[in-house]
Amino acid sequence: MCVDELSAGERRLWGSFARGGAVDVRDAPQGAATAVRAEVIAALLAGCRRPRGTGQWLAYALTAAGWILATTVAAGISRALNRP
Repeated sequence: MCVDELSAGERRLWGSFARGGAVDVRDAPQGAATAVRAEVIAALLAGCRRPRGTGQWLAYALTAAGWILATTVAAGISRALNRP
């Protein structure tokens, strides 16, 4: 899929995905296509558009924080279950 083949609404969605922005394709100009193809959504979810710069480092930090939190919770639960 080539970015040049995207409709106006799909381009807005593609551009805002990395920033986590909201897009309402119904706000398109009169006569413009408001549909977003499943192919575009699948490509975004598969990782074709990844955050860059500050957004990338923020994503890494939040992922690491999630792993640390999950590990801490799992350790706390296992300790609580193993008490005599």
